[in-house]
Amino acid sequence: MKHTWVNNCQNDKLIVFFNGWACDSEGFQFLKCGGTDVLIFYDYSSLLIEDAIIDAIKSYQQVHVAAWSFGVWVAQYIMEIAQVNATSATAFNGTLAPINESAGIPKAIAEGTLQGLNDRTFGKFQRRMCGGGDAWLQFQSHPPKRSFENQKAELACLYRHFQSHQLSTNSFTKAIIGHDDMIFTAKNQQTFWEGKSEIQTIEAPHFCFYNYTQWIQLCQ
Repeated sequence: MKHTWVNNCQNDKLIVFFNGWACDSEGFQFLKCGGTDVLIFYDYSSLLIEDAIIDAIKSYQQVHVAAWSFGVWVAQYIMEIAQVNATSATAFNGTLAPINESAGIPKAIAEGTLQGLNDRTFGKFQRRMCGGGDAWLQFQSHPPKRSFENQKAELACLYRHFQSHQLSTNSFTKAIIGHDDMIFTAKNQQTFWEGKSEIQTIEAPHFCFYNYTQWIQLCQ
């Protein structure tokens, strides 16, 4: 697992963002930090996390977790094993059952994505992720600085992680569901989070962050 400090100024409040598959911090440069420190995790080829990073997270007076897509599952896994008591935890377009017929991405679609992944199909996936149009063009202006081989390997590792590790709790206080999500359908997200967390539905595709201008808005 890799990380990037977007802002590290010893503020009292920290936002820990667990990114989605194949991404890094590049596509989030438009979000303003204000008086909040921001730490982004990405590339889940390994789920190992440095003790020094866990200690740094726990040193803050307030820790707000925000997680997107497959990062929702990873965030819950890390909160459990590292015993991170978050002030709040918000899931964006993801569930704790990421490969699931009714509460995540159906298995056939997930396996088909991995088996058929190449430069062309990956480009189509990213376009669907953004909902096409101006959002797709904006995302492409700051693409992840990762190789395709690395991104494909991460996806295979994520599928193995999901099968190898069982989550025991739900730490998420809120779930944001994009009405126009073509990756994790709004219906499946609703099915999973109903009765588990506060739910808010927004008009947005899977990559829903152009609805925001500041990191702190992801935790409100």
